[in-house]
Amino acid sequence: MSDDADLLKLAAATRPHDPKDAPHYPFNPPLPFAEDALEPLMSAATVRVQRAMHQQYARLLNAALERHPHLQGVSVESIVRRAGELPALERALIHDAAAGHANHQFFWKILKPGGNGGAGPEGRLAAHIARDFGSVEELKRRFNAMALGLPGPGWAYLSVDPANGALALDALAGNGSIMDLGKPGVMICDMWEHAYLLDHGPDRAGWLDAFWQLVDWEVIGKRLELFYGGGTHA
Repeated sequence: MSDDADLLKLAAATRPHDPKDAPHYPFNPPLPFAEDALEPLMSAATVRVQRAMHQQYARLLNAALERHPHLQGVSVESIVRRAGELPALERALIHDAAAGHANHQFFWKILKPGGNGGAGPEGRLAAHIARDFGSVEELKRRFNAMALGLPGPGWAYLSVDPANGALALDALAGNGSIMDLGKPGVMICDMWEHAYLLDHGPDRAGWLDAFWQLVDWEVIGKRLELFYGGGTHA
């Protein structure tokens, strides 16, 4: 496949999830592993708090969509992208709830129960990290600096720039969504307080160290392959 063909596929790939993986209204998000599956890197108590927040976003979204039946048959990613079509009084609420749900759904998928055991990226993902950051350690350093630079709660992303196919870093406040930037997301990290306070107190750097040990590089690599039009959805 030529570079131009690759970039055309990337430009069209703005979903963080495959359509068949995105449920429709009413949303009732499952946890893809047991609450204690991420211990000791993330406690069961923290997972329970995270899950409660995720379910709350889904409940808020379901309640709001009762008034918008035309959005009840589409994925949460479509709702995020189409929130601008809604009346001004509801636009922010529905976008926030939909993005909060989509971000948590994305986040759970890139965490590996039991941790990654020090394994790293392979294949195209490894090659692109080397090309765009120089090394995995440099990716981590720059990602951490970006995430710690958030002045409050938010989300940190590794994404793909559809203009040139380069891996990119984006930090968005609150429930900002990478979809608002028109980019496909490859990896996401929750920088809201509920992600780290129980386990790390105010030490956000300590949370990021645990996060990197939980990252499922195989899943992230499959997501990158999906954006290039190959592989299977993870």
